[in-house]
Amino acid sequence: MNSGKLNKLQTFLIATDKHRTWFVLFTIFILPSMYILVYLTDGTKNVYAHLTYIIIVFAGATLGFFGGLITGLAAGIMLGPFMPLDVANQIPQTFLNWSFRMLMFTFLGGLIGYITDTLRKSARIVLDLMCHNSETGLPNVNLLNNPDALSYDERNQMLITLLINNFDKIIDLMGLEVYYSLLRRIYEILRDGLPETALIVQCNNNKFWMATPLERPEEDIKKITAILKEGITIENVEYYIEFSLGYTFALNQKQSYRPGAFEKSDHAARYAQKNNLQYMLYRDDIKRGIFEAKLLADFTRALAGDELFLAYQPKVHLKTDKYDYLEALIRWDHPERGLLMPNDFIPLIEETQLIHELTEWVLRRVIEKIRELRKENYDVTISLNISVKNILDKNVVRRLAEIIDNNRDVVNNIEFEIMETILMETIDDTLETIEMYRNLGVAFAIDDFGKGYSSLLYLHRLPVECVKIDRGFTRNLTHDEASQKILQMVIRLCHALNYRVVIEGVEDETTAAIAKNLESDYAQGFYFARPIECGKILDWLKNKNRETSA
Repeated sequence: MNSGKLNKLQTFLIATDKHRTWFVLFTIFILPSMYILVYLTDGTKNVYAHLTYIIIVFAGATLGFFGGLITGLAAGIMLGPFMPLDVANQIPQTFLNWSFRMLMFTFLGGLIGYITDTLRKSARIVLDLMCHNSETGLPNVNLLNNPDALSYDERNQMLITLLINNFDKIIDLMGLEVYYSLLRRIYEILRDGLPETALIVQCNNNKFWMATPLERPEEDIKKITAILKEGITIENVEYYIEFSLGYTFALNQKQSYRPGAFEKSDHAARYAQKNNLQYMLYRDDIKRGIFEAKLLADFTRALAGDELFLAYQPKVHLKTDKYDYLEALIRWDHPERGLLMPNDFIPLIEETQLIHELTEWVLRRVIEKIRELRKENYDVTISLNISVKNILDKNVVRRLAEIIDNNRDVVNNIEFEIMETILMETIDDTLETIEMYRNLGVAFAIDDFGKGYSSLLYLHRLPVECVKIDRGFTRNLTHDEASQKILQMVIRLCHALNYRVVIEGVEDETTAAIAKNLESDYAQGFYFARPIECGKILDWLKNKNRETSA
């Protein structure tokens, strides 16, 4: 049962002492008021006396058996011998009349109170079962949603997560019953070693949560570590547990007694477990590591599903104003974190083998898009980023080469972009592979050229067809004449080597005009077009074609 249902059960069935006190006061006030109402409406011969049943039912439901019984009896006496049948004519009620009513009032109050007491007792049993693990009988996380079962103090709290790392081995060797006995013994040891007000709950088969007053955190965590290091004896057999502790701090006990409050201590415990540490205090960089691990796990799912998609940013030919080049840009529509841009996940993916699967995924979709555009008579070249890891891994090289070889009809419309700084570091190891791809018909472009500033020395060695000037140059073009002269020199040098030049990061008309005057072949940036969704790029090209024709 979830916490919402548990809270509803508490609210509906368990009346607090505060509620009872208020209803006792209400009953003391309302019964004389009811007597006055019946008397002023000419006695019990009229229907107003029946309103008393409502008070008796509420009294039984709130005050229980004895409360309902006493309320019914008091109401019966008030509307009994002291209340005339007809006030105007001073006709008294018969004994049978008022005694039967008093009997019914008392019976109803007692019956409702008895039912309520029974329900409350059952509810407490259900809550107790819900708040304790069915196998071990130890308090579980539902206890945190049952405030009546918790005691609070105002001191700051240390929140601790205990992971039992070798639980599966113990279960395999000794069985579940012995392991459950071990968990109960661990709970008893922790209970004896921690302050009386400390909270201890069993989260699952290998995890405990603890909340203890924050006094001497380092000493307290070492004390818990020392307790757990000692052998635990069950039926004359001594067991040793392998464990990891993570801890953090909370400023308020009521705030700390929530399942979500232990998230940080969980992160720290998993970090300690992964790094073979006994205990670890939570730090923000630990959460980052957990976030990255979760993101990698999510990315594996994303590759197999439909969360990843491509957007295409056009490159304009500055002399003809035609858009015959596109750059494929990866996007991730994460179900929890929303739209993620390449910088949010590509650096992480590049540290793993997943980068190979991603490059293959992008290549196949670029090939599909080239064919789709060709059917509409658009002969467009699409560039995609390739990691140096893709080029250095011989198995990946062969796999990508096989895909390219099987799609010879579109190979001349594929261009691989590789970052200049990375290529400069690995040029001797990558030249042969790049040449192999070029022999298959794939063109190469150097991305972010000029970022490393050393590449001019190697420019003549680069087996590429295109050089993309880093946006760091573009940023200063409109107000820095020296930047314009340097860029003009680089463009002329590239042209002398028969390289096509693209200026990146063009975001305004002035920069676009300067790029054209400096005789750059292409320009790319928000001034011309932002990245366009895969399904909309064809319509965009058609509109631009009509504008150019006009």
